[in-house]
Amino acid sequence: MVGNPPFIGGSFITGNLGIDYRNYLIAWLAKGAKGLADLVAYFFLHQALISQSFGFLATNTIGQGDTSEVGLAQLIDHNWTIHRAVSSTKWPGDKTLEIAKVWMTRSDWTGEVSLDGRAVGGIDEMLYARSRSGWRKQALAMNAGQSFQGSKIYGNGFTISPQEAAR
Repeated sequence: MVGNPPFIGGSFITGNLGIDYRNYLIAWLAKGAKGLADLVAYFFLHQALISQSFGFLATNTIGQGDTSEVGLAQLIDHNWTIHRAVSSTKWPGDKTLEIAKVWMTRSDWTGEVSLDGRAVGGIDEMLYARSRSGWRKQALAMNAGQSFQGSKIYGNGFTISPQEAAR
C-alpha cells in the first residue's frame, strides 16, 4: 500500500472531527496511548491492521514527540520494521512544510535499510539510525515537572512586523 494520509495537528483533532472520533482513535487504533499525536499517526496504525507493508508520505512530525510515540514506536514494538525513510525534506513549492517518507513492513526484512539515502543498521521511531546498543529514548522520571514547553505559536497570526512593534 502506498498513501498520503491527511494531516491535522494533534491539538486540532477534537475541534475539527469531534471528541467521539478522537476517543475512537485512542481506544481502537492507539490501544489507549494518549497524547497530542497528529492524525497521521492513527493512519499509520490503521494501515498496520490491514496490510503487511506500506509506504506513506507524511509530515515530518511522524518522527517527533507524541506523534512518534503513538504511531511509529507502537508499530516498532509490534515487530514492524522501518526499512526505508526520508526523515525530513521540504515539500516542493512550500517553504514551511517539511515532509517525511516512510516505508514499513511486518515481515522479516533482509534487504538494505536506507535512511535519507544512506545504508544504516536500522531506523528508530524518531527516524534516526537505530542505536547499535538497542537503546531507545525514554522519559526521565527525575525530570518530571522541571520544565514548561512555553507558548505555541501556530502560523503567523500571533506575530507582528518590526514596524508594527516599533509603532
